Amino acid sequence: MKIEKEDVKEIVEYDAEKFAEWLLQGFSDMRDENREVTAFYPLNRIVGRGRDRDIIEGLKNIYETLSYTQKRDFRKGITISLSKELRQNYPLRSLLHLAGRIHANEILPVVNRWIKNKSLFLLKDASERKEFFALTLDIVSGMSPADGVTHTIQLLIGAKNLFLDGYAPMAFIALCRATPEKFLEHLNLLRGSFLELHREKGEKNAFITAKRFVHYVPIEIITEKLWQMKEADKWLVKALFVGDEAPLQITVIK
Repeated sequence: MKIEKEDVKEIVEYDAEKFAEWLLQGFSDMRDENREVTAFYPLNRIVGRGRDRDIIEGLKNIYETLSYTQKRDFRKGITISLSKELRQNYPLRSLLHLAGRIHANEILPVVNRWIKNKSLFLLKDASERKEFFALTLDIVSGMSPADGVTHTIQLLIGAKNLFLDGYAPMAFIALCRATPEKFLEHLNLLRGSFLELHREKGEKNAFITAKRFVHYVPIEIITEKLWQMKEADKWLVKALFVGDEAPLQITVIK
């Protein structure tokens, strides 16, 4: 369904606070079978129904019809919503998915506060806490190379008992996208996680990280800094140059 500006005229006067209220009420209504049909009123007919991602897509399409100023207030509305006290029944995932879908990097300071204040531990269920952390890392990584992403990912990496070794490839590539010239610093930060990951899972999938690495880090930077890599980083050197899947295969001319 194509959405026109005329379709969203009821919300064009919303400011950031009103967008926050509208989004929170809409996501809340979606989880109540008695109010689901009117969720996101007065645009309930065009937001969408069914799976969460369909609703997110509908909200994203509405966002795309707004003016520059309205889009800014919409993104601020998401930030205001996420700034409220975290709790189990709060639509955290939906708000994060929406922020990621429209690249609302305004939420990064909020995520920073979650980590610094250990707010995520307000989610008392351990499995839900870990799941939400993984989603947060995924959404933030997807915002790279937006300003502030590097700092937020560094904070997420330092979150004890939440950042798992298996997250290292995603975090590394997101950091390299944001600041490719600092890839050695990113390796230093994640070296321990990579060592544990490869000790447990092996290095058979390292070529995937290598391919994404060369996509975001210019070859000039790689060749300039390659000699500075540590012995513990040889997995990346091997993945870059050795094997059929290596993105920078060495050809020996006889």
